Amino acid sequence: MSLTSSEQQTLNRYASYLRDIADKDYISARHVYSLGLMENFLWLSLQAVEKYLKAVLLFNHIPANSFSHETTAIYKKIVCKTDIDFDLDEGEKKLMDRLEEGADRYYLQEKFVDFYDLLILDRLIWKIRRYCQNLNLDAKRKSIHSKTVENIQRTQAHINPQKFHIQGGYLEQILRSPLDEHKRQAHALSYKNPQYGIRRKKKLKNYRNFLSVSIPPHPNEPEKLELLRKYIRGIPKKKTAAKRQDG
Repeated sequence: MSLTSSEQQTLNRYASYLRDIADKDYISARHVYSLGLMENFLWLSLQAVEKYLKAVLLFNHIPANSFSHETTAIYKKIVCKTDIDFDLDEGEKKLMDRLEEGADRYYLQEKFVDFYDLLILDRLIWKIRRYCQNLNLDAKRKSIHSKTVENIQRTQAHINPQKFHIQGGYLEQILRSPLDEHKRQAHALSYKNPQYGIRRKKKLKNYRNFLSVSIPPHPNEPEKLELLRKYIRGIPKKKTAAKRQDG
């Protein structure tokens, strides 16, 4: 699809806005995890990953209007339509799949949070978010964009990840902001987070993790499922078991 310069700028501005909202979802997900609110953690994590991926589509001027919460399908479309290599490992892909499988905002299916889900989420988001910026220029041209692409490809999640910055990104702003509300958000973002913060975290001491399963009442009351379906959208036809993260 051929776009005018003005249309490209419009898409890029909205993609930046969507990335900023995803940043706030991510901060919120980490905060509610620290409070032990696991259902909310899973939903906000899905929202963050979904928005980041859609922002990548828009920055590359690829329509995102055919997707809802299908993060895996969005991911595959990006890989198919662009040269982007997110370099996700199997654990990160499995978490993304599980977040999508539990994408019911009324919490009508069983939810499972494994011990290392937050650590995996931090890596997953860091790897996706790197590409949430305007890179849609010819890589052969000597420009800041081609240098940014090279920097992204050279940066690795386990070697000084906190040094990678997106110009104008919301996360980058709050980490340096003197405002009290931003300091509180920055704490929620950077606390025990190997990927984001002012300093590199080689080891995480006293890391608090959770193992949690949330089971709604209807799987244990099959005779009442038909009644619930008349009043609530999304009741599964069969009992769905929460899937535990492997690896």
